[in-house]
Amino acid sequence: MRLKLKFGIFGIIFLSTLVFLSGCLEEPTIAPAKRPYSVMKVINLSNSSNKIFIDGEQVDDIINVPFTTVYFDINSGARRFVILDANQDTIFNNNIEIISFEREIVIFGGTYDDVSENSTFSNMKISEGEIYFNAMPDPGQVHITLANAFPGYYSGGAEVNPVNFAVRAVYWPNPDSTAIFDTLTYILLIPGTDDAEHLKFGIPFTIRNADPGSYKFLFTNAADSSFVVADSAYYTADRRYYLYPYGNPDVFSIYRNEVESLPIRSIYE
Repeated sequence: MRLKLKFGIFGIIFLSTLVFLSGCLEEPTIAPAKRPYSVMKVINLSNSSNKIFIDGEQVDDIINVPFTTVYFDINSGARRFVILDANQDTIFNNNIEIISFEREIVIFGGTYDDVSENSTFSNMKISEGEIYFNAMPDPGQVHITLANAFPGYYSGGAEVNPVNFAVRAVYWPNPDSTAIFDTLTYILLIPGTDDAEHLKFGIPFTIRNADPGSYKFLFTNAADSSFVVADSAYYTADRRYYLYPYGNPDVFSIYRNEVESLPIRSIYE
């Protein structure tokens, strides 16, 4: 009787051990979550920049201005951007916050000066939406983004004088025709009024799902209505366009960046 009891106890312990080991073996192994990431590209519109580093890795040599990279994946969060000039002196060394799972453009503009009161070198960002959504226009349409990439200038004072733009446009549906479909009209209007809204540094404005065709955009100084710069081009369907006025108070230019497709990612990659 005592022998049977001992065997019974050992049997219970043996079965319990098997259940415990079985439970340990069947516990699922979960891989650690990947760090949130984003997709971005860098555009340089400053003659002061020569090399760009992100977290110690060189992006590329800036041979010409304007300069733009391809889209690339990057870890989200505060990324350290360092920019060197032609003398390999550091002119920018700051963190730029990259939003998780966003598609973003980082733009540098202005002119660097050793005297901080004279330096207008600055940066701005444009968000193109979440990386897992297609932000391209509807079939047969175009998106046009206007972005003032001129931070401003100094004219003897301690504060930067911004150059805000009033933007007007004309449109030809047929590039071979001289007939103007739309008269010269303001693109940005203050809501509820016919007054022109100003295109300010760092605040882009997007015209979504516009008709393809020939467009001419005229940028005037909002302070005195003086002409600054203009750009004319044919806008092909199914593409995104970006217009960046940049330069200095004496010489302004337009950088027109055409995008045929946007990278789309999965949050589960």
